Amino acid sequence: MFLEKIDFLSPEITLYHNGNKSHSSWISGIIFLIQVFVLIFCGIYYSLDLIKHREPKSYYFSRFVENAGFFPVNCSSLFHFISISFRNVTTREEDFDFLSFRIIGIDTYFKEYLDDKNIKSIDHWLYGKCDNYSVTKLMSTLITSKNFKSYENLACVTEFYDSKLGKYFHINEDNFRWPNLSLGVANPKGNYYSVFIDKYSQESLDELFGKGKYKCKNDKEIKYFLDGYHLFHFNFINQDIDVLNYKEPNKKYIYTIENTIDQDNLSVNHINLNPVTIITHDGIVLENSKEAKSYTFERNDEFTYNDKYNDIYMIYNLWLKNRLICYDRTYKKIQDVISEIGGVAQAITYIAAFLNSLFNQYKTVSNVEKIIFPYLKFENFNKKPDIKIKDISKGINKRESKTNFNNNINPNIPLTENKSPPN
Repeated sequence: MFLEKIDFLSPEITLYHNGNKSHSSWISGIIFLIQVFVLIFCGIYYSLDLIKHREPKSYYFSRFVENAGFFPVNCSSLFHFISISFRNVTTREEDFDFLSFRIIGIDTYFKEYLDDKNIKSIDHWLYGKCDNYSVTKLMSTLITSKNFKSYENLACVTEFYDSKLGKYFHINEDNFRWPNLSLGVANPKGNYYSVFIDKYSQESLDELFGKGKYKCKNDKEIKYFLDGYHLFHFNFINQDIDVLNYKEPNKKYIYTIENTIDQDNLSVNHINLNPVTIITHDGIVLENSKEAKSYTFERNDEFTYNDKYNDIYMIYNLWLKNRLICYDRTYKKIQDVISEIGGVAQAITYIAAFLNSLFNQYKTVSNVEKIIFPYLKFENFNKKPDIKIKDISKGINKRESKTNFNNNINPNIPLTENKSPPN
């Protein structure tokens, strides 16, 4: 009847086995312990991702920007130095001949030739022997790993010329400043940095080191040096990105551009650098984002001109491109860990219930039959039993809503044979 279907007030009929509502077994206990151990292991494993910031979700994209940023060409950013080696033994660095070659750096566009007269009209940098002010502890480690003979055979920025004051300042003096790359080449106001390698004049040597202290080498001596098959090495600190490294995603190493020194030709190198931004989301509960900016080497475009431009042997141009490379990485929050553990727990629960049903389904039915009907013995399953379950149910005291059965006590159930068809 419909009224019986909406009856939610009548007492529930419950079957108890050994004082429990469920049919317990040692197999179920083993499955439950395995389930607990697996959940504990998964909880520890996923928590390590949260604590140690492992395996972030990351993606990469690039886009054009008007402002590519600001990068000083100093010891901590675009540190660079120049070395010389024999062409047939490229692993051996020779002492840089500072009396033969002059190295000048400028960070402004300058059309005229850099002779001794017009070079004084702009700010510029001179390169000399690397010292403790040029090589920091980090750079020292990288240089040592490349097996350079010593710092003194490398050419680094050592002097800055202030055109307004008309004076040179050493790298350890207060008025010294570093060159820089800014905005990018696509921006009309952007700065790039150029390094020119030409030969010293006697006038320049006298001004820098004192009159008569050093004697400038003549063209014959320089030609003899160049005929020894020497190579210029432009070395700079490049940065590659390792998104899996949480603390130090910028990996620094020495990148070398190698060029042949030619008496009659001019070699021009365009070193293209891309700005890089690393966006890190590492909040444990709430959102927390931070950005780190760096650069990375893209490519070097080398051009050789047969007609030599006055006394310039080599030009290196450092260009900052306006193609911004972005790495976005997101680390797990505690909400993600709880969600992952909950998903594993649900899957393990389904598997455990399925395995338990395989082992205990038949045993549960068998034990219940033995408790309720201990006197039923079927000689043949094809033979119809004399007593039906419906007949037995009519003999049970209907006033009891719950009946306790025990394996050791047989229930005293009065049986009546009903010959008439059941209602």
